Amino acid sequence: MKILRFFFTLCVLTFFNHPEITAQYTLKGTVRNDAGEKLTAALIYLDNTNFAAVSDEHGRYEIQNIPAGNYLIKISYVGYRTLLQSVTINGNTALDFVLDGTVCNLENIEIRASRVQSGQPFTHKNLAKEDIRKENLGVDMPYLLQWTPSITVTSDAGNGIGYTGMRIRGTDQTRINVTINGVPLNDAESQDVFWVDLPDLGSSVQSVQIQRGVGPSANGPGAFGGTVGIQTHQTHINPYAEAEAAAGSFDARKFRLSLGTGLINDRFSIDGRFSRVTSDGYMDRASADLTSWYLSGARVTEKYSLRLNVFSGKEITYQAWHGVPEARLREVWRSFRPITSIMWVHYTKIRKIGSICSIVTDVTIIICTPTRWTIIPRHMHSCITAGSYPVN
Repeated sequence: MKILRFFFTLCVLTFFNHPEITAQYTLKGTVRNDAGEKLTAALIYLDNTNFAAVSDEHGRYEIQNIPAGNYLIKISYVGYRTLLQSVTINGNTALDFVLDGTVCNLENIEIRASRVQSGQPFTHKNLAKEDIRKENLGVDMPYLLQWTPSITVTSDAGNGIGYTGMRIRGTDQTRINVTINGVPLNDAESQDVFWVDLPDLGSSVQSVQIQRGVGPSANGPGAFGGTVGIQTHQTHINPYAEAEAAAGSFDARKFRLSLGTGLINDRFSIDGRFSRVTSDGYMDRASADLTSWYLSGARVTEKYSLRLNVFSGKEITYQAWHGVPEARLREVWRSFRPITSIMWVHYTKIRKIGSICSIVTDVTIIICTPTRWTIIPRHMHSCITAGSYPVN
């Protein structure tokens, strides 16, 4: 009896140890992005099982002791779309995977601190890069935001290029907190925002959040009317080059060139942009010649990112605002000569910011500062020297 029991047990063990019944196989391969770069620490696992692996520094993975069968394999990595793929395991298998990359979410901590999150009691509107791109044909930032609720915009030239401004719920820009990556953009003295100094800023913007009404303002002036938080471009995974040209009414023209290296050695990236916007303006004497550039460098690791943004602009605009009529200036000069003399001394001798000037047009600018010379052509000025009070 014992011999029969031993023989039966031996047969059962032999049957269940047959290769077709208990075979276990290995699945291995590499994980890369669509640019061919190796992805470290990607998660590879078989759905509804305990079999999983993490790719090493060379993008390689290996899952061992997998029984034969059909499985659904999932590959995920931060900043990439999760890949799902069916696989049949009936032997040792080698599979390589390519993940589609998306822009990494590398918001600065200042942006998180000043931005309203979902569920907080603040009325706000978020604009993504795609929303801004639809309207970005060379106009200044206020005109890119004009279709959001409670915003009204103004333009000296009448077509959104040059000196522009905006109001939120009727409150002017001196009471609107404007930041770029958490850094205040409002002028420290007047609290105003001069968008003309940063033409084509919208081409370097990743997202904008507009908070209407009184809101948080950790940096810059008080946000009594609202808050506009601008966030510039984030890291691009792949190299890119873009050229854009546009033309419109009133001889409005825009040219933009953008370049980026993508991630270099999975650590560094450099992005740059150059833009030029010109226009004759809708109003008479409202021309504008605007240039700007943007340069950004970043170092990215698994635990942190460090980014340096540098951008600037230059504007040459004509006289699109109303000056003082020459007849009115003559009348004031004759009636209040002591006052105008004091004014002349104040601006030319004490503060030393300019001189009283006459322009060969139907209007006259009273104070002519050095920067004003870059706005109005030199040949149109006839500055008055000390003692030459009449305006001719």
